[in-house]
Amino acid sequence: MKLLHSQKINKEIKEDFFYFFETNEGVYLIEVIAKAKSWWQNFKSFRSFFKDDDIILYLDNTEIFTSNSKDIDVKAIWNGNELKGLSKIVLVATILKKGGHTLRLRPDQSPSLESINIMELEEMDNQTIIYSPLNNNPPEKGDRRPWINYVLQNLAIKKLHIVASANKLKRDDDDIKVVVDGKVEENENKNSHKDWYWCGKMLKGNEREYTKELNLGKGKHFIELWADKSPTLKKIEIMVLATNNSNGENNEAITRLYTCGGVGCKEDYNRYDAIIAEAVTYWNNEFLKDTDPPSEFLDPNLVKAIMYQESRVGFDKMAGSNVMQVGNGGDPSILTLRGELPEYWIHNGKTILLKYDAKVETVKDSINWGVRWLYHKAQGITPDNKRYWKSWQEAVLKYGPGKQEYVDNVWNIYKKGVKKDKKLGIIRLWSILLIMILPLFLNGSIVYSLENKIKDQIVKGQSEQLEDIELTYSQNKKYFLAQIEWERDWWEEIKVGNVKNKNINWLPIDKLPGEQAILSARFISLEGFGNPLVEIYGLTHVGHGSLYIYEIKNDKLNLLFETHAVDINPDIKWSPDNFKKYGYGNCGEIFSNDKLASEYKDTNKDGNSDLILSGTKKIICEIRDEYLKNTSEITVSSAQINNKILWNKNEHTWINTASYNEGPSPSP
Repeated sequence: MKLLHSQKINKEIKEDFFYFFETNEGVYLIEVIAKAKSWWQNFKSFRSFFKDDDIILYLDNTEIFTSNSKDIDVKAIWNGNELKGLSKIVLVATILKKGGHTLRLRPDQSPSLESINIMELEEMDNQTIIYSPLNNNPPEKGDRRPWINYVLQNLAIKKLHIVASANKLKRDDDDIKVVVDGKVEENENKNSHKDWYWCGKMLKGNEREYTKELNLGKGKHFIELWADKSPTLKKIEIMVLATNNSNGENNEAITRLYTCGGVGCKEDYNRYDAIIAEAVTYWNNEFLKDTDPPSEFLDPNLVKAIMYQESRVGFDKMAGSNVMQVGNGGDPSILTLRGELPEYWIHNGKTILLKYDAKVETVKDSINWGVRWLYHKAQGITPDNKRYWKSWQEAVLKYGPGKQEYVDNVWNIYKKGVKKDKKLGIIRLWSILLIMILPLFLNGSIVYSLENKIKDQIVKGQSEQLEDIELTYSQNKKYFLAQIEWERDWWEEIKVGNVKNKNINWLPIDKLPGEQAILSARFISLEGFGNPLVEIYGLTHVGHGSLYIYEIKNDKLNLLFETHAVDINPDIKWSPDNFKKYGYGNCGEIFSNDKLASEYKDTNKDGNSDLILSGTKKIICEIRDEYLKNTSEITVSSAQINNKILWNKNEHTWINTASYNEGPSPSP
């Protein structure tokens, strides 16, 4: 294990504490040591009445817990009434993606945070996480209380090995209890304490090893060490598998939480998550145990994305309980699953008829058979009766109407959390925190980040409403741009500031963008300009927006240029002219890649950068089937845009002298 980040803190925390760090993609072990006092200890010092210290831990906005209780005292991973002022080690083993990550500790009362360490599993470790505590080992003397909580997230455990020692004292002894996923590992020696695997009166200071082939499936697992008095831990070794497990089971499927975007939206898109997880886990395990299992198992988040596309997770009134829209009129899926329309699949190496007692009467039925039908669409049979697996994108294509647009819609929901709606524009269902943090105060160590200081200043009294803050910096690091996300891609604002005397100074902005959200924002440095510039693409709720360019001068943002440059929603409308132009009545237009791309170069050699806006404008028209019930959209023409906008020194702006300079439109 390689130590990447280490910080000793040793202070009471009364407000949320944030710790930011960066990693490459891999398996990491996070160690956090903290202590918490009981209500009686707080009562004696008149800190509070009948309230113990607690800490709740979050990693990248996901709560780390060992209990599903809603009681904050029970749910807290540091519980003062259990610890009684003593320290406890919390370990989190997990897979992290490349980029920035955040640890957040939310205290109740005034617990103490001692240290944070981040370690990386290296190739030479052979998939074995080896941990030997340098602090709180042996633990402070105390009676039968939690000492080390080990949480493994989205990992399979093959083998667990622990080496520890316990001693006999005059009238008492050291003891260690080990609990794996809620099960106490008992001591087989009849003369020892039954629930304490390491018993000091038997070991008398000697070491004892615990080794067990666990073969626990990929998911969330808990290992607890409880200490009585002051035993010593030499090491914990856990052989993990980051992909699938070794015994043919995949115990847990984890679904991403969706939010209901827009003001007043009360639809709960997470209400069927447990049913999705159950169905996906069941069918994943069935195919894992079969011959020729897929190399990539079904992700419950893909099923949830299909469900949103098909029925808005059941909130589409026409869907009813058939949330996966499997077996509708004209859809052969249920008849095929029943064997009434014969199709075949490979099971245990043999080609057999696909036949189940399939029916859709409840939401659970719809999800279960929808998952099975998706698995069916992911399989193929070779001429020599061997199974082969298609990609999940191919399976989604065959699950839906067979159009790439359907796949794109599902994949945008699945991978980006974005649904593009003709009426509402972009709907953001979930977001990934993408925070780029730079140190602000370099007086020996970094304890409080700029991002955290901005949060304190902006959201006093309402921090729960803030989703994220994305920070970028000017080339000379003098200014920073804060994209404040109250609701990502729906309600956002821009602030530009600098730091003076360790305080944030916000710059006034001449004419703020009028859109509700920000598609992109960045600093630019251009030829002929001595001051930094800020480029912003705004985005309205219905998918349109403008490009804004500001110049920072005398600590103020002055608007230099503004033009329409964002079009995600075609805004399809009927017009008689549309028939003449395109052959259809209901038409609209969008930009490919959502916007016109900006490029800056000195085209007329006057020493100043000119602006070139380029992209493709597409004409989208609506067509109906022969029964005039269903509609679809087609691209009837497209045109290249290459609009050169020259800098005018006298006006101190770019002058847009013409409308879009469009190339020829191809025929439909």
